[in-house]
Formats: sequence, structure tokens, C-alpha cells
Amino acid sequence: MSETKNVTVKNKGLLAKASTLASMVGTAMMMAPAVFAGDGGAKAKMVGILTKILPYLAVIGIPIALMGGFKLIMAFRNDQGDAVPAAAKDLAIGLLITMFAAIGGPILSSL
Repeated sequence: MSETKNVTVKNKGLLAKASTLASMVGTAMMMAPAVFAGDGGAKAKMVGILTKILPYLAVIGIPIALMGGFKLIMAFRNDQGDAVPAAAKDLAIGLLITMFAAIGGPILSSL
């Protein structure tokens, strides 16, 4: 029982870090035009940093989404009603992080 609990705690830590990274990148992408409107050099640096980060979001988001989908299937299969919301949350977080990776390029090119 304690091994299962430790794995769950590790996954929650990973999900917390991944969702924090996604929110930081999303916030930076939204604030870049307002903060760096007058200075072309700072804007170019910010776009360069975000361009380097975006491919890694898919690397982070896809495994989280797959893990959440697997947990959701197992929760339904084993008839564990309490595990369904947590698995659905994991799946949604993974999909949102992957979505940021997919739409980040066009957003950056429009800045």
C-alpha cells in the first residue's frame, strides 16, 4: 500500500511542476507584447527563449496525458469511483500542456 501511495505522490509532484511550467510559459507568452512593446532587443530575446521552450512542452504533456488516460481506463475497469476525477484531471492537464505546445508557434510568430 505504501508503494502505491509513494508513486501517487511522485506523480502529483511531476504534475504540479509541469502545470507550473505551462502556466509560466502561457503567462510569458501573453505578457510579451505588453512588456516589451518598445524594445525590439528584449522582445527578440523573449521570443527566442519561448521558441526554445515550446518543443519541450509536448515532451512533457504527451506522457502526462497518456498516464492520465491509462489511470482513467483503470479507474473505470476496477470500478474505483474516487479515482476517476483525479485521472480526468491528469488527462486534462496533459492535453492542455500539449495544446500550449501546438498553438505556441503561431502565437509567437504573430508577435
